[in-house]
Amino acid sequence: MFDLAWSEIAVIAVVAVVVIGPKDLPEAIRGVAKGVQKLRRMAGDFQQQADELVREAKLDDVRNSIHEMKSTINEIRSFDIKGEIQKAVDADGTLQQTMAEDPLRDTFMPPP
Repeated sequence: MFDLAWSEIAVIAVVAVVVIGPKDLPEAIRGVAKGVQKLRRMAGDFQQQADELVREAKLDDVRNSIHEMKSTINEIRSFDIKGEIQKAVDADGTLQQTMAEDPLRDTFMPPP
C-alpha cells in the first residue's frame, strides 16, 4: 500500500523507540492499529455508499429508459395508419366518394 522497504520500516521503528520510548511503544502501536482499523472501516463504508449511489444512478437510467420505451409504444399503438394513408391518398375525400357510388347504376342493361 505504502510501498515501504524493510530498511525504511527499520528506520521508522528506531525513530519510534527513540521518540516514544520502549515503555510506551506498545501502547502507541495499539493506538495506531486502532486508528488504521477505523480508517479501513470508514473507507469500506464510503466504498459501499459510493457503490450504492452508482447502483441507484444506473437504476434511475434504466427506469427512464423504460418510461421512454413505454411512451414510444403508446404512441405507436395510438397511431392510426389507415387514417394517415387515407389522408395521404385522398385528402379531400373525392376518391372515397367515387368508390362508394355504383358505377353501373345509370347504365341500362337489357335483361338476358
